[in-house]
Amino acid sequence: MKKYDFIERSAFFSLLSDEYAASQDAAAEAGEPAVVMMAKAEEPAAAMMAKAEEPAAAVMAKAEEPAADAMMAKAEEPAAAMMAKAEEPAAVMMAKAEEPAAAMMAKAEEPVAVTMAKAEEPAAGTEAKAEEPASRPIPMKPRSLLVAALNEKGVLVLGANTMLSDVPDGVRRLALFMAENFDGIAPLLTAMRSAYCVADPSKRGRFWYALREQDDPDLLADLAARLEYAGCLNECKITRTSISGRVCIAPVVNAFVIGRHAEMWSHSVTRDVAARLAARLGTDWEVLSNAVLTLPGGERAEADELLRVGDKVFCVEVKTQQKNVDLDRFHHVGDVLTGNDPTHLLLLHMRANDEQLEMLRYFHRFHAANSHCYEQALERMILEAHGMRMRDAA
Repeated sequence: MKKYDFIERSAFFSLLSDEYAASQDAAAEAGEPAVVMMAKAEEPAAAMMAKAEEPAAAVMAKAEEPAADAMMAKAEEPAAAMMAKAEEPAAVMMAKAEEPAAAMMAKAEEPVAVTMAKAEEPAAGTEAKAEEPASRPIPMKPRSLLVAALNEKGVLVLGANTMLSDVPDGVRRLALFMAENFDGIAPLLTAMRSAYCVADPSKRGRFWYALREQDDPDLLADLAARLEYAGCLNECKITRTSISGRVCIAPVVNAFVIGRHAEMWSHSVTRDVAARLAARLGTDWEVLSNAVLTLPGGERAEADELLRVGDKVFCVEVKTQQKNVDLDRFHHVGDVLTGNDPTHLLLLHMRANDEQLEMLRYFHRFHAANSHCYEQALERMILEAHGMRMRDAA
């Protein structure tokens, strides 16, 4: 209830009380009953109440109308407007935010796809380049007269071992010692080779050699000591009855023990002889070791030593084991390299004796030698190819 309603009602009841008191006094004076006077008094009171309540209701209605409807309408109108205005920039901001995000995603995905395409393109090219040498070997360029001479015969030189020319002097001396004493040390070398074939990794490389009556114990002990000093043997133990130890499993050591020592030695001798005779003949020379070749028709082959002195080409095959000599294969490759001339072929058989060498020369018509006569046999082959003899060269 409003404050002014309470004031009007209070004034009304105060007026009513004064009139009621006056009517009671008048009734008492006139002798009229109290009930009639109450009815009369109540009639104007009801009229006054109605009149008093009418402006109060009107005032309330007028007061509530602007307060409720107008204020709510006005309050809701700016609220809706504010919400609309707030939602509108939010939607705009979301649209603007999504638009650059989509553009950024599109721009980000585009270079990724381009980068992937560029990355896959060289990868495919690299695979093609990587597969090409496997299917079609790239031969050495004919930078030398020896390679050019072989190319004229339809032979491609795919590669050669250049490490034999860079061997330290200590390794050369060890290889020379083994070559000069090959007959006496061969049984111990065979035992060392067998140690590489053991299936158990924990026992691989370990050997034990029992000395025989025909063995030279001092020579074998000297070999074992030299190999241990060079780093080829571990746990070496030498007694009066046996020699034992463990051969290092490094690939270079393995190759040296199996047979590379003979190739190192023969390569050194071949270069010395070729240089010396070329100087006497007034010409030039070349040597290729462990050459990998492609023969006419695509057949693969290898040659331990290829050398040229002047315009003559020679081939040398080195063998350290008695059972691994394929004479037919040596004939076939040698004939292609030398133009079917067996006098330009030399078989260096490290374990052959003089009698066996004579039979090899007789049946196959090529030159044959062991470690004791290799240098003389090589000189003879080169000089005879140039129409000279050993006496003439001396």
